[in-house]
Amino acid sequence: MTTNISLTTEQEEILHLLSTMSVQEVANRRGTSRQAVYKIMRKLKAKGYKIGGLQKRGGTRGRGVVRTGGARYWRIHGGIMRVSVLFHDKARFYRKSLKLGNVTFVKGHKVHLYPDCLVIDAKRGFDVTARDREKAMRLYADYWMGLVRVLENRMRLTLIKEEKQNIVFKNIHVAEVNNEIAKDYVLDKKFLHVYGSKDGVLWSLVDLSPGMPETEFVHPERADPDSERLNDWLNDVRDFPSTPLPSEMSKYALLSQQQLLSTTTALNAIAKSLSLIAKYNEPVVPDSGLNRVSKRSKPEYVG
Repeated sequence: MTTNISLTTEQEEILHLLSTMSVQEVANRRGTSRQAVYKIMRKLKAKGYKIGGLQKRGGTRGRGVVRTGGARYWRIHGGIMRVSVLFHDKARFYRKSLKLGNVTFVKGHKVHLYPDCLVIDAKRGFDVTARDREKAMRLYADYWMGLVRVLENRMRLTLIKEEKQNIVFKNIHVAEVNNEIAKDYVLDKKFLHVYGSKDGVLWSLVDLSPGMPETEFVHPERADPDSERLNDWLNDVRDFPSTPLPSEMSKYALLSQQQLLSTTTALNAIAKSLSLIAKYNEPVVPDSGLNRVSKRSKPEYVG
């Protein structure tokens, strides 16, 4: 599987940050200078990206990047994590924290405190990006585990043990940016919303969330496995362009079934014809009773 335009990790990150930040904000975020950011921007322009400065639109800043092409990448954002408390190292301290209020913050994320668990809501605008889906999911999980360890130390709790399954994620949004499905819809100025046939819950959508077309999976429970299935199928189509689409596969299956039925009917007719021919070609064996010479016994009067 290949990408349209090769970008370095640094270029990918700056391209993503420029969709919502000014050059100065990107420089501050990366701990570098404006000149260094402009240097990367010139390289991105040389690769076909149209990048402009942030402009005032009705008193608010608009997006600084209008992306007309580029490599595909995965974006994981949003999410709620529920962590069951395994052990109160100093229960008195945690009870005191609960009395002071059941809400705190860690790195900008809101944390709800309960006697038996903590619930962390992802802050607005938080996301993790990577070239492939597996790496993006790994970076996302590592980031959240870092938040949990900060809370362990701050609240004097035990929240992580290797053999325990006490962490549950919900409402994760998993998206592939600039893939073929999203680009087709956006070029036609259309947006797609897919709902589950059984539960009626929004399953997937196509939009322009990061400033580029993306196919996003948003089901509260199944976004991760749903995105994995689509990723596997799209990779097959990319690696083997002759692979039929699902709609084409159903059409081919129906056609094959009809052809099989037609062939079976023809074979049955041929078999019946051969059976009749074989019957008519059987040799005729004369009845032995007709050819037998009757041997009459001699009359009594013959000596």
